[in-house]
Amino acid sequence: MSRVFVATEAELERQVVIKVLPPGIAAGMNTERFRREIQLAARLSHPHIVPLFAATAKGSLLYYTMPFIEGENVRERLKRTGELPVQDAVRIMRDVAEALSYAHSRGVIHRDIKPANIILSGNHALVLDFGFSNALVTTVSDHDEYASGITSAAVAIGTPPYLPP
Repeated sequence: MSRVFVATEAELERQVVIKVLPPGIAAGMNTERFRREIQLAARLSHPHIVPLFAATAKGSLLYYTMPFIEGENVRERLKRTGELPVQDAVRIMRDVAEALSYAHSRGVIHRDIKPANIILSGNHALVLDFGFSNALVTTVSDHDEYASGITSAAVAIGTPPYLPP
């Protein structure tokens, strides 16, 4: 859904990832609420969550930056190796469950957990993309008079094959 770029942050000479929301989706987004949701996600500090460095809205361009993590996502690993050994799958699920439990305890719900949003780096799994997941749900709720909180009925947010029933 978003466009992803790897860049070098000049001031600190480090690689970062820049995730940009496509203009068509960004046009319907409430910028202030986007910022609040990104700020909420940026407060998450956990060893199995990739942190956010910054979020910016420049006109109709919405984006955020996060560290570049060496490794591959679970989707790439499955494509490359096929089935995961049980021990690896259990370790990955434990790391992801710890990250999600931590986020949930702080009122943040990911809403798009899938293999592509879990990166494997060393012996650890890290969850990506808390920012836009919450922001997109918020945007949909902005336009739904029956929404309670940031969730609304009859609106699917996430990647269809990975949505719960």
